[in-house]
Amino acid sequence: MEHEADPGRPGQRGQPGQSQRPGRRSRQRNPGTHPDLAPNIDRAASAGCANEGVPDTSEAAWTDDFGHGTHVAGIVAAAKNGIGVAGVAPNVRVASIKVGDADGFIYPEFAVCGYVWAADHGVDVATASFAVDPWLRWCATDPDQKAVSAVMQRAISYANGKSVVAVASLGNDNWDLAHNVVDSFSPTNGPAQVRVTDSNCKIFPAEATGVNGVSSVGAFKDRYYNSNYGTGKADITAPGGDRLFQIPQTPDADGRVLSSVLDGYGYMQGTSMSTPHVAGVLALVKSKHPEVSGQQLFTAAVRAAEMLPCPPGGIDDPDGQGTYKAVCDGGATGSGFYGAGLVNALNVVS
Repeated sequence: MEHEADPGRPGQRGQPGQSQRPGRRSRQRNPGTHPDLAPNIDRAASAGCANEGVPDTSEAAWTDDFGHGTHVAGIVAAAKNGIGVAGVAPNVRVASIKVGDADGFIYPEFAVCGYVWAADHGVDVATASFAVDPWLRWCATDPDQKAVSAVMQRAISYANGKSVVAVASLGNDNWDLAHNVVDSFSPTNGPAQVRVTDSNCKIFPAEATGVNGVSSVGAFKDRYYNSNYGTGKADITAPGGDRLFQIPQTPDADGRVLSSVLDGYGYMQGTSMSTPHVAGVLALVKSKHPEVSGQQLFTAAVRAAEMLPCPPGGIDDPDGQGTYKAVCDGGATGSGFYGAGLVNALNVVS
């Protein structure tokens, strides 16, 4: 079992508790040398795509620049070896398919390369904890953005056709993607514009056809305060942490997700962390039922998910000030926030 593990976008727009996009290269580390990941890295299926979208199989091309991809990979497949952490599926194989450049940007040609590489190298699950730059939502009303959207969709459909099941983070903007949202952060690589994005606009890859969008919950199974959501946009939810409003009574009392990072272990939060939880559960499905492939893996996870209702009154306002206020559709099913529900690894393997 393999999946895509990318450094991706380290964080978005300075929200509390999120890591920031570095302005320049920090230090490279090979996830294959991390004690929790080394046993499970598939070097033959790993590649870097940040050189104009041309795959490069040298280890230097798929090493991690910032620790984000290492954290994601650890959530999926950190080995159960008595040290550090253990992933959701600690015995599966993981490929590092790097689609971020040294500045943390994920341009379309990088992502297209990543999906095509995954499709052609036997990857079962492609987990994407990133959004393609420089537009947070790509709008079909703009000819250039429409063209890029078509290319991205073609690459994802190609991967689906090779039985790759794709999961992707919905993002951390507290946006209801089922309605018009104001994007004041794009383009991410230059002066931002304030624009209203509607149903003609999509986050890639999360809102693409054939991709399962993942929202995030904290330790109390409530929506992570910055998680994007939306009826028909959130397909499933998973633990992603919340260090402001959902602090568990654990020794660390942190609230975020602990996983592998470049120099050991560290905490992160957001939909970047919830998405690999889903990928790990899909890996468990594949391990238990190797005859199941493609979107059938996701269907199995959906059937085992725990239904989460909308909060009382259908309004989520964790700070009481309206800063993170969100309206939940779906009532008893909470589908606007949680899609099919909270992914459940135990139910999948029982």
